[in-house]
Amino acid sequence: MEVVDKILLEHADVPYDPAKRREYYLRARELKGRKPKKEVAKTASNQKKMIQNRRAAVEAKVKQLNDKLKRLREVLKGLTSDGNEEAKKSAVAKKAADTRNQKDKDLTSAQKKEAAEKAKELREKEADASPDKRLQEVMKKIDAVQKQIQEAREKLQKGRRREAEGNSQNGT
Repeated sequence: MEVVDKILLEHADVPYDPAKRREYYLRARELKGRKPKKEVAKTASNQKKMIQNRRAAVEAKVKQLNDKLKRLREVLKGLTSDGNEEAKKSAVAKKAADTRNQKDKDLTSAQKKEAAEKAKELREKEADASPDKRLQEVMKKIDAVQKQIQEAREKLQKGRRREAEGNSQNGT
């Protein structure tokens, strides 16, 4: 408490001068100032540019990962018995597409229009998905394909071991 009293006493002997106080106020006010509106707009445009750059980087990463996914699927296709599984899957997909086309012929124009609107909404929803979400989806697909490749390699190795064991038993 004594320190506070000492400080107050030091300034107590100086008389209050309203003119001097106003002069100080005007100087201090001018130094602070306010930020012009243009600087705020620059900040917003910088944020937009940063967002666009981030989006472009993520899109490039998604494209790169999709290419990797295609290569991995080709490797998987080669590892599985000459792609028989892929051929079966594509045959099933073709059959499903044929049945869909058959159903489209049976639909009325109003039903076709409603189905087209639903499909459009779905496409728009997928387009609105964030790039990060698409990146995660592609990463999951790549992980799944890599897992399938690993399983196919293990299966091939087991088959080769069995063949080698069978050959060694037949030879002795």
